[in-house]
Amino acid sequence: MDDTVRMTLMIAGQILGIVAFFGMIAVFVWLDQRGKTQRRQLEHAERMRALDRGVPLQDAETARWNALGAIGVAVPVSAFSAAALATGLLMIKPEIAFVALVVLWPVAGVVSLVSTLVVLAYFRDRPRPTPPQPFDERPAARPTTAITEQRP
Repeated sequence: MDDTVRMTLMIAGQILGIVAFFGMIAVFVWLDQRGKTQRRQLEHAERMRALDRGVPLQDAETARWNALGAIGVAVPVSAFSAAALATGLLMIKPEIAFVALVVLWPVAGVVSLVSTLVVLAYFRDRPRPTPPQPFDERPAARPTTAITEQRP
């Protein structure tokens, strides 16, 4: 085989590998979205049943704690990712890299430590949720919406 055929086959193989890689990513994203859609439909049905029976919802409180947990994970990951990226960029000029890295990594560590401790302090002080009380399958009696007059 001459070099042009070998080069053409190598490029075709690389293109096929790239297409397969991104195709698998598309399949995984599609499966993930399908699962999330089913979960949202089940959550919606559960919420509607709870509202019909008069059970109070605690969505705002749950969302607040979920967001706080996400912050507690995202800040350290972002700090160390930025430090790693800066380390890679600083290796281009090794004469300034050492001084910059001596400052960069401790700062990333302090930012991560402080954010983690603050989030953990909030989680420690949060009120403990009460377990949901089981409710029967009968719908709750709905109050009447008509206005009634009371005569003395």
